[in-house]
Amino acid sequence: MRCPACHTGVRDRGPTGLRSRRRRNRTRHSAAVDQPAGRRFRLASPPFWDRISPHRTWLRLAVRHAHVAARSWVRLRLPAKGLRRVGGRSHGMKTVGFVGTGAMGSAMVHRLLELGYPVVVHNRTKANAQALISSGACWAGSVAEVAQQCSVIVGCLRDTAAVEEVYLGPRGLLDSARPGTIMIEHATFAPELARRISRAADRRECHFLDIPVTGGPTGAREGTLAGMAGGNLAAIEAIRHVVEPYIGALLRIGESGRGLELKLVNQLLVTTHMAAAAEANALLRRLGLPLDTSFEVLTHGWANSTMLARSMAQLSSDTVEGTGVTIEGMREVQAVIESMLESTEFPLPVFQSARGYFETAADVGRGQSDPAALADHVCQMRRCTDDPHPFHGRSESNGTPETSRDQTTPSDHSSQQ
Repeated sequence: MRCPACHTGVRDRGPTGLRSRRRRNRTRHSAAVDQPAGRRFRLASPPFWDRISPHRTWLRLAVRHAHVAARSWVRLRLPAKGLRRVGGRSHGMKTVGFVGTGAMGSAMVHRLLELGYPVVVHNRTKANAQALISSGACWAGSVAEVAQQCSVIVGCLRDTAAVEEVYLGPRGLLDSARPGTIMIEHATFAPELARRISRAADRRECHFLDIPVTGGPTGAREGTLAGMAGGNLAAIEAIRHVVEPYIGALLRIGESGRGLELKLVNQLLVTTHMAAAAEANALLRRLGLPLDTSFEVLTHGWANSTMLARSMAQLSSDTVEGTGVTIEGMREVQAVIESMLESTEFPLPVFQSARGYFETAADVGRGQSDPAALADHVCQMRRCTDDPHPFHGRSESNGTPETSRDQTTPSDHSSQQ
């Protein structure tokens, strides 16, 4: 016998009415028999869930195991506890370690502190970190202490030698880091060293990312730096929220070392642009053209560049000292570029010529000056004037400085120290 509503086979129980072979359908069958004939078509086809009911338990298990598997996959890809998941919606503000608080590093830490991140800092000289400590950062006496307290560590070190010592040296970051720690280095150093550190980090179940930046301390304070990342994609996404306060644009270039290679190309352009701006400034001085008017015209045409505008602004405001960017610092980066060019057997004569200005400027005592001071240096080299600061104290009308152009007494470079 079949149920008149759903045609399911049922047994006749006599005066007790219909009973389904499936106990869960008893209520539905009874209701169907009691309904008027015109409405019985609504129950002619069993609901979807009833049709798959024999598999209900298996479906629940499949969904449950899929959920657990997905969570396990995320934990395997991002072992650092407390970090934001890749593509996650939120993150906890875990303590960030920061090593290297120079001009650039200090600006980065200030941005993190402004957004409420707890930061532990270490610097070779504690006095240089005192302002950050006063602003709320905690001090660590060694890089090992930083590694023991933090699962995300940011470095902004001076050069290749400092990076190698801090990461690979005894009691360095890798010696003391816990498994799952993600380390970020913003310095400009040899790409091959980045690959060595990355391999060492993998052996300790950590991540190392080279993320050099461009934009200077001003860009760090304003949060507009551009970052070139090399390393594991999932790790980059996991620390994006940490670096976003001071990096406006973060792009992954490739595996470890690739970000540094792009940064070296960037610095090659910066070197040549700085040298070209210095030569242009010297030529304006030689021709006696009005500097302010000339600068305004040049910065509104094809000749404009970031380095030209920066050089003009620094010279106009007489701020070529204490800016955090030095000729000596540029020379250290240029040495890394030269090493890369030699290893790739790819000589670039324009870069070599531009680099010569930095070498000679450092030789005569301008190493701690801002690269904008190259304009003064080129002026003296080309005998535009004997004034050690030909762009300072100039007349607004014709660009002629207070010192006479006919003066022939050699300048005393030692007075600049």
